[in-house]
Amino acid sequence: MDPTATIRRHIAGLFAVGLILMLGGCSTPYLRGTEALRENRLDAAIVHLQQAVRDHPRDAQAHTELGVAYYQKGAYAEARDSLMLATAFDARSLRPHLYLALASIRLGDDHRAIEALREVAQLARQPWVRAPVEQALAVIRDERPSPKMRTFLALSLEQLGSAETEVRRLRQELSAREAELTRRRELWLGPFFIIRGR
Repeated sequence: MDPTATIRRHIAGLFAVGLILMLGGCSTPYLRGTEALRENRLDAAIVHLQQAVRDHPRDAQAHTELGVAYYQKGAYAEARDSLMLATAFDARSLRPHLYLALASIRLGDDHRAIEALREVAQLARQPWVRAPVEQALAVIRDERPSPKMRTFLALSLEQLGSAETEVRRLRQELSAREAELTRRRELWLGPFFIIRGR
């Protein structure tokens, strides 16, 4: 075996490992923001997600997560503005419509709350999401809810938002585990040798 070829192969392997380690350590403002949001570090989440929106102004997910962070912080007007952009960029996602409805309920903007709740009801595939949304829609549409009733409605629907977030997180975790199982089919013994699993 040619010693030069072996050295080149070792250098290429080390370069690949270094590149993987370097890229694995990289984190985007969006990822830092969503991690901070999950950890309920709202100020940090807002700073990172604002940067993500500046970097990618048409990214519906960044606008959505920024709106959720604003909402959780109690900045309902800012949440509404960010979520309106999110729904403009991605009209088929449930999460921005749900949080737009929540922010609108908190702000007393019945017209926008009704529009957003109708979208949520149409987008919701699960009856456990659709039923309480339709009930809240009926209350806002047919009655003039008091501030206490608005708080109650918002808190009730926030539970849907939490459940929807948890379902989404579990789906992402399942996808990641499936990808990990796929990767485990190939066992890496070193930067140069791969043994295929059976």
